[in-house]
Amino acid sequence: MNTDRKPSYHLTLCLVNYNGERYLEESLESVFIQKEKFKEILLIDNASEDRGLEIVRDRFPTVKVIQLDKNCGPGVARNAGFKTASCDLILFMDNDVSLALDCPDRLIQALSDNHSAVVAMPRVLYAHKKNIIQYDGADSHFLGLMTLHNVNQLLGASTDVTRKIGSLVTACFLMDRNRWKGYEPFDDTFFMYFEDHDFGLRTRTLGYEILSVPSACCYHREGTEGLSLR
Repeated sequence: MNTDRKPSYHLTLCLVNYNGERYLEESLESVFIQKEKFKEILLIDNASEDRGLEIVRDRFPTVKVIQLDKNCGPGVARNAGFKTASCDLILFMDNDVSLALDCPDRLIQALSDNHSAVVAMPRVLYAHKKNIIQYDGADSHFLGLMTLHNVNQLLGASTDVTRKIGSLVTACFLMDRNRWKGYEPFDDTFFMYFEDHDFGLRTRTLGYEILSVPSACCYHREGTEGLSLR
């Protein structure tokens, strides 16, 4: 890999981590194999108690680590990345997510093609069953809860056409901070699970669009033991 190449985009990768020791090598390897696409790589750590940061500093010393004092949830960590990033294009991902090779390119192209959109999310596939869609978009049920698109469908059974959606799951998404032109995107009073739907609904309420880009893919693992529901 030629590490002397200049970045193709003004793009920040922001990885949110809490006790991700068993995931971080695989997640960051999927980033570093296409490192030329990122101007910087940030890791926002929610006061982890495992060896994850030790692994990152040993294996990926160019990653800029920002350690928070306590675990207030992924929304607070994403807000920290939103404020810290040197680029207006920010690709957020959780520590149990790995990127397909063309995922950043396809998300950037989708936002470039739609100037009303501030957020684009990829199709999320199961890491242990890469031919199965976990979800590739979301909307709001009339009761106010999130409904997911194409849950557990076989890859190829649904269209790859980019479409507008009503909400999003934030395991992995691209955001254009310049288009957002507002306050911090996440409500820090939500600890986990509701913070993403709240962000999606407020994005739409503010008049911005959200895109699902099924041609962009990422792979999702089991989540944080004791916190994540599958």
